[in-house]
Amino acid sequence: MKRYIAALLLACCVEGYAQEKKQAAFVPPFDFPLTLSGNFGEIRSNHFHGGLDFKTKQVTGLPVYSIADGYVSQINVSLGSGYMLHVRHKNGYTSIYRHMLGFVHLLANYTEKYQYEHELDEVTIDLPPDEFPVKAGQQIGWSGNEGYSFGPHLHMDLIDTESGDFV
Repeated sequence: MKRYIAALLLACCVEGYAQEKKQAAFVPPFDFPLTLSGNFGEIRSNHFHGGLDFKTKQVTGLPVYSIADGYVSQINVSLGSGYMLHVRHKNGYTSIYRHMLGFVHLLANYTEKYQYEHELDEVTIDLPPDEFPVKAGQQIGWSGNEGYSFGPHLHMDLIDTESGDFV
């Protein structure tokens, strides 16, 4: 009888743990059907590819949308990734958008002002949660081919915000 009770308690604990697993819903970063040009975990010349590469119809300048509600937590402009945004979402994930042509007007003005004030081409700007809130499907930038990129596309990473693990 003790074994039966112990097994029942163990089964309840395992089921309870499974219910704690994060559930998340996302919207697409584009308003057209998504096609991949690069997959998560692909072997590259000196690393594993940590995100997804979305084709952009071989053009730049297409609207890029936030995949979930949250806020812009970091703005980056760099030689490697071009114009890049980190969006921390309410669902426990952070999405990172790379190789963009630029940001929407409000973010672009903020970034340019910061660059001139600090006399920097490349910048990393950490932002508080109330500075630039975004909604799922809200435009955040324009697709591009900036940085170390071999054709127009959007590279997007998805990270578990708490652990920092790529998903």
